[in-house]
Amino acid sequence: MNRVLKRWLIGVGVALFVFIVGGIYLAGRDEVNPPTVTGPVVLSHGLARGERVESHSWALDYQKITTSPDQTLVTLDGVRNGVIYRKGKPYLHIRASHVNVNMVTHDFSATGPIHIESAGPHDKHFHAFDTTSIAWIDGDQRLDMEEPIIITSPGTSLHVQKLSLDVRTGSLHIDQPDGSFRE
Repeated sequence: MNRVLKRWLIGVGVALFVFIVGGIYLAGRDEVNPPTVTGPVVLSHGLARGERVESHSWALDYQKITTSPDQTLVTLDGVRNGVIYRKGKPYLHIRASHVNVNMVTHDFSATGPIHIESAGPHDKHFHAFDTTSIAWIDGDQRLDMEEPIIITSPGTSLHVQKLSLDVRTGSLHIDQPDGSFRE
């Protein structure tokens, strides 16, 4: 009797296995693949965000967005209310004509007239930066400006050729200053 019961259980097990494998095979036959995107997608008015594990990294409010077919690269036009965060709080406000964002690394570069200012209106070290090109390196939390920059503070301004701002520490590295700057 044990031998008959074992054969019967093995037969039921094999039948169940064949039933499950056949069901999985048949279930996948009628699947419809998602449509392939052959061109860019264009949308208007929205907010793009770069997130870090612990907090926000940046947010860019745009007038128009154009995505690459795989949506890993996007171009934002008309950024008016951009924010770079430091420790989860707004640190810098950005306005830029065009911003190219790598949605994988969360790095971005901006071109056109760019205006950046300190987020705190009562900040004793209030600064504004005007330039035509910037690069945000999200992994380092660093903002690089490679084109001539005008740094302004109430009552004074300074022209520089290059500038790098470490947002984590707040340190500013300036190359080739032209003029004097008082705080």
